[in-house]
This record gives sequence, C-alpha cells and structure tokens, in this order.
Amino acid sequence: MTATAAASPHVLMMGAYPEWDMAPMRESYTLHRLWEAPDRQAFIAAHAQEIRAIATRGELGASAELIAALPRLELVACYGVGTDAIDLAACRARGIRVTNTPDVLNGDVADLAVGLMLAAQRRIPAGDAFVRSGAWANAAMPLATRVFGQRVGIAGFGRIGSTIARRLSGFDVEVGYFSRTPKAESPHRHFASLAPWPSGATCSSSSCPAAMPRAAS
Repeated sequence: MTATAAASPHVLMMGAYPEWDMAPMRESYTLHRLWEAPDRQAFIAAHAQEIRAIATRGELGASAELIAALPRLELVACYGVGTDAIDLAACRARGIRVTNTPDVLNGDVADLAVGLMLAAQRRIPAGDAFVRSGAWANAAMPLATRVFGQRVGIAGFGRIGSTIARRLSGFDVEVGYFSRTPKAESPHRHFASLAPWPSGATCSSSSCPAAMPRAAS
C-alpha cells in the first residue's frame, strides 16, 4: 500500500501495470497490490471495507467470489480489451461498473496478423534460418507462396477484424469474413457460417472472442 493521503480512493490491484501507468496511479490512489500478498484471502479480508475499485488485466479478471468479498466495490477496471475473466453477472447484480480499453490495440494486432500472414506465406522465418545457417552457399531455398491474388478469410469482423481487412486492402487479395451479422459498411463478402469458408482460401485470421465456439479444423 502506498503512502498516499487517507482520502484517496482505495484500489485493489490484481497484477502489476507498466511503470508508466503505475506511477500516476500511486499519486492518485491508495493501491493494494494483491499479487504481492503471501496470503491473498487474509489480505482481501483486511482491506475489504476500504476497497472501492478493482484494477485488473484481461487474463486476471475478477471472480464472483472476489466481488462478493468487497462490499464497497463500485468499479472493475480492466487494463485490456477482454472481459471474459470478469464475472459480469456478479457486477451487474450489484450495479458495479466495468470498464475496458477498446480500440487501444486494434492497429497493433492488425499489424501482427498481417505480419504473421506474410511470414508464413513467404516463409520469412525459414529464409532467415536458411541464410544464418550458411545453407544458401550450397543450395537455393525452395520458392515460397505469394500473398497478392490470394483469398483471405477473417473470422470475426469487429474492431480488430475490420482493421485487418483495411490493412489487407493494399495487398490485392480477395477478403471474405465470418460474423454473426453482415456489416453493411463493408465491401467484402460475408459468410454466416465457418462451414462454407471461402473456397480455396490460402490464409485465415481469427479475431473472435475467446468464449466463441470454435469450428472444427
């Protein structure tokens, strides 16, 4: 716990944030660092009457048991997009607000998705290993597969999926997407099921919620 003023709101932190965020939080809040507590149940019991907010991460969440143990809880703030690990029903039942950080990483995830597609199709990791090993001096590396002209399927067409589609617009590929409902603003072909996935699709990218049932491969 920090030495902030007694009047500052008390926040239970499930795990550490980057230091550039921890520093201003220490200035504004009294932080209870749960991940450092040797006995977490005892730690929660000792501070339960003070805590008004939980600061968590997507993979750490906040369980119904934890929420029930904090009678003054008003807010669960997730440092990330996913809220799968937060018991939303428990929060809703008590009128506890839940926040997350949508749109912050859309572009970064889309960059990585396209980068991975290029790396897989063009065999960039294999090419790197081929050069580093010295094998290039004795033989030619097998040809890789081009990206342009291919069919690409995107499973999930929310913020991230649609950003991936925009990234792909410069690659001369045919994009199809799966989502529960078609997006009127999208020029790409919509698939209501994964079963008739784009015939001959060379690449696929999934940006569906973690809790969404997966189609058989």
